[in-house]
Amino acid sequence: MTNTIELQINKSTPNRIELNTDSISIYLETTGFDIEHVSDDFAVWMLLPIAMKCGKDLHIRGTIDPVVARNAEKLSYIWAMWVPGLYSPIKVTADHCMPTAPAQERASEVILFSGGIDSTHAMIKRGKAGNGNLAVTVHGMDYKARDDARFESLMAKGLPLIQELAYESASVKTNAAEYVAPLSYSHGFLLASILFLFSGHFKKGVIASDCTWEQDMLISPWGSNHVTNEYFASENFKLETAEANLSRIQKISAISAHPIALNTVSFCKNYKSRPDNCGQCTKCIRTKTMFIAELGSCPPIFHVTELTKEQVTSITLEKKSDFMFFFDVVLSARANGNLEKLAGLEIKVERYIAKQKTLLAEKKLSKPKKLARRLLSIAGLKR
Repeated sequence: MTNTIELQINKSTPNRIELNTDSISIYLETTGFDIEHVSDDFAVWMLLPIAMKCGKDLHIRGTIDPVVARNAEKLSYIWAMWVPGLYSPIKVTADHCMPTAPAQERASEVILFSGGIDSTHAMIKRGKAGNGNLAVTVHGMDYKARDDARFESLMAKGLPLIQELAYESASVKTNAAEYVAPLSYSHGFLLASILFLFSGHFKKGVIASDCTWEQDMLISPWGSNHVTNEYFASENFKLETAEANLSRIQKISAISAHPIALNTVSFCKNYKSRPDNCGQCTKCIRTKTMFIAELGSCPPIFHVTELTKEQVTSITLEKKSDFMFFFDVVLSARANGNLEKLAGLEIKVERYIAKQKTLLAEKKLSKPKKLARRLLSIAGLKR
């Protein structure tokens, strides 16, 4: 069995590229933009989590930037350190290593646009786009690659904002998510790969931040983060993380003040409701609390606009990310005088904090007991 994954890149048309190994067949199809100048660098980011998970080196049958090769190996080291039971550090090579010359005329940026809170805010804060800038939506992550109808509805919903901000619009359809699980870790690689697909036409790729630096430290490791995003770079192209110092709740007011953005934003977790927002799933409920905390009420962008007492009661803080979001909600509601409108939420946050204090106290108490048992064991005594 070989210890190296060898990747063949097939560029059949300006709109379709295939990545093939003995056991992998990934395709990428673009709509709305012809990729005439494509570097093989994008394939490194796409295959890297697969190779790391297999514990095999990666060899590209083509030409890659030496900066990409170095950064990819660094990323494999980082993820092997963060998730040692899943990933391994690997080597990345290619038939040829040299900086890829971009097209002489390149627009400023290509930005990923999902229609969610983060990417919508990134778009409106960047303002009117420069000539030829492109907003790209991925088909095959939040929306199943085989579900064309629902994805087309998402594209139609977001188009008014894209046009208002003078961006060109395109999409990339891919089946890569079938190979790079778990997406909670690997989605950053997939998104970086899609941005690098356009590196011959643009100077940089932009992705909206999911969290602030300090929030990243709480929920790490997470696929798209401020540490690893810095390594998605070549000699002539890099990934920029937009709005890196703003938490999600801090983006609510700006979106609310922009009528088109408010009416196009889509974040629902209920797949059957997308791209509309059902108002009843956990993500819609959480987003409702953010609007109420910041503005005092929910805008009519949900099928069920009202935040009910039952919905607040249903909120659970089981994961660190749950606490992260609702901790911000409570602080914002308190600062804006809206805490009474979220009755019961503050108690949930306080209980979570109290539980953490108890766990910390138990951990401190266990240390002397462990030391005592060890000393007795050394002395040949039993307790």
